[in-house]
Amino acid sequence: MEKECDICKEKIKLKKIAKIRGKYYCKKCKKKLREQRTKETIEESGIKEELKNLERKMHRDYQREYYKQKQLIKPLKLKSIEIKPIEKRKQDIEYIPKIRGQLKKKLRKQNYISFQEKQLLFKSLIKRGFAYEDADERVKKLVRSQNELTKKLRKQNKPESEIKLKSQELLEKLWNY
Repeated sequence: MEKECDICKEKIKLKKIAKIRGKYYCKKCKKKLREQRTKETIEESGIKEELKNLERKMHRDYQREYYKQKQLIKPLKLKSIEIKPIEKRKQDIEYIPKIRGQLKKKLRKQNYISFQEKQLLFKSLIKRGFAYEDADERVKKLVRSQNELTKKLRKQNKPESEIKLKSQELLEKLWNY
C-alpha cells in the first residue's frame, strides 16, 4: 500500500512514510521540517548565543582532552646500539662477581617413585580387581615402605647404589604381586 507525501506529492510505501500531526511526510520532507522547527524554536526562545557559547566550550574541552592524551602517548625513541671496542670489553670481563648462595645441587633421590609410576601402579591395581580405596592405600604403603627402607639402609651406612638396588627390588615385587 502506498501513500502520498503532503508536501512533494510523491507516492511512497507506508513503511517509509512518517505521520506527523495527522499529515504524511516522506523522508526528505520530514528532515526539512525538523530543521525548520529547530531553527524556529532557537530564534523564538532567544538562546542562540547561549548555544554558540556551549558549542565553543565543548570544542575547547575536547581539544584540551585530546592534547592531554597526545602528551601522555609519546612516540618511542630508539637508541642506537653502541658496540664497545674489544679492549673495553676485556676490561669489563676482568671483574667477576662472587657467586653467593648454595653451590651444591641437591641430589634427587634415586629410589623416588614418580607421579606417573604411581598412576600406572594405581591403574594396574584397579584392573586386577582392587577397590579404589584399597588401591590408593596400597600405593601409599609402597611409598612409606620405600622411605623406611632407605632410612634403615642409610643408618647402616650402606652405599647409594645398594639402596637403589633394594628399592628397585621392592618395586618389582609389588608390581608382580
